[in-house]
Amino acid sequence: MKLTGNLRRDYEKLSAGYLRLKDERNRYKEQVYGLQSSLKNLRLAKKRSDEQHKKEMAEKDAIIKELKNQLAHATALLNHDGTNTGTPTSLTRIGKTKVVPNSRRSTGKKRGGQLGHGKHKLNPPKDEDVTDTLEHGAVGIDLFCPKCGSDDFIPTGESEVKYEYDVRVRIVKVKHVFHYYR
Repeated sequence: MKLTGNLRRDYEKLSAGYLRLKDERNRYKEQVYGLQSSLKNLRLAKKRSDEQHKKEMAEKDAIIKELKNQLAHATALLNHDGTNTGTPTSLTRIGKTKVVPNSRRSTGKKRGGQLGHGKHKLNPPKDEDVTDTLEHGAVGIDLFCPKCGSDDFIPTGESEVKYEYDVRVRIVKVKHVFHYYR
């Protein structure tokens, strides 16, 4: 601003400029106050939004963790077979290879019975333990050969004995005597 040297005019000019600057300063103060208020409101809104976001993320993380656990459980159930459970091979799902457990290891010996190994067989019961004896063959009125049906035969006196173990309410030991004919 140029001063003219006239005090009155210079005073009026300066006063008008001062009032203009004062009004401008007041407008700027109002703008600053409005901006500070907006900034405060925005910070509060951001804080609330951040808290809400953290809460939603925690809920989503919990849901994801639960779904992962459910998926792991379902996968574990799908992978049950004879190798990791006591599931019999008959219950192996279609399309999955059956696992037949075999705990036997190769000894390098030939298959079958080994030389020098004793036979294992069921010993016949004592005669007093036998509860029933059934005779098979030409006995009594029906005198004909049980194999060929002929009535012309000669008993040899030899017979074969087989034992049958039948479990009922009590153990019944039946003696079967098979007579040979010529």
